[in-house]
Formats: sequence, C-alpha cells, structure tokens
Amino acid sequence: MNKIKIQDLQVGKFYRAFYKGVEQNGVFKVGNSGRLFTCTGLEWENSLFYYNEMFDVTFVEIKREIDWSKVPRGTKVQVKDREGGKWVNKYFIKYESSKEEYLFQVNKWQDDDYTGFNMEQYSNFYKYCRIHPSVEIPDEWYKEVKE
Repeated sequence: MNKIKIQDLQVGKFYRAFYKGVEQNGVFKVGNSGRLFTCTGLEWENSLFYYNEMFDVTFVEIKREIDWSKVPRGTKVQVKDREGGKWVNKYFIKYESSKEEYLFQVNKWQDDDYTGFNMEQYSNFYKYCRIHPSVEIPDEWYKEVKE
C-alpha cells in the first residue's frame, strides 16, 4: 500500500484517507480548484479535515476500472493489439465479453446518417482499449467500488 501525502494528490484520481493510521469514512478526490472533496453517500462535499490534521493524514489511491458495458457507442478511445504496441485512436462500438482475447470492437469512423455509414461495416477487434484522454469519464462508466 503506497501512502501518499496531501500535496501529492492528483486531480481525477480517487483516494482513501487514513488519519494517524486509521481509515476514514468515504472516498476523497481533489477538484480542479485544488480543493479536497469527500463522498460518504450520494454527493461530493468539501472535506472536513482541519489544516493542522493534514500533517497526520495519508492517502491511498483507489484504482477504478471502466465498466465497458456502460460506455456509449461512438466514444473516442485508444486501442492496441499487444502490450508494447502504440495506442491508435478509434471509436468504440462495443465490448464482447464472450470473446477470448480481442474484446473491443472499434472503427476509425463514426456512424454517419448522411451517407448511411454504419460503424460495424468495417470494424476491427482489439485486445487493449482505453478511453481517449480528451474524453471526460463520467462516474457512471466505472465499475462499483467495493468498500
């Protein structure tokens, strides 16, 4: 477990907090403004840690995983076939969990109502897929975080 101090937290990542070694309730994140937020229920609120308590607080990053069944068709993604390969920009069609290795169906072009082009017509399957960095990932696309 890699302990992180508050000044090293990154925007867009989620954390568990430990005050003097004791885990605190909720999930924590840093907002774009640099403010620390916590979620113990349904919505994000300003963290209630006091400034002097911050010296005794450490954080551990929570790794979040995409639930590909919730990613909409046409979302911009990056794909590759092998571990060391170069990421290539494509558009997501669907995730096929029944396949053995190449689970992600994608295309270079999006659907086009004007021409009648359908992404499945010339699609390919890839082994690795990630959401394109330009796409803001909504919380709904993530798998449930197990407490």
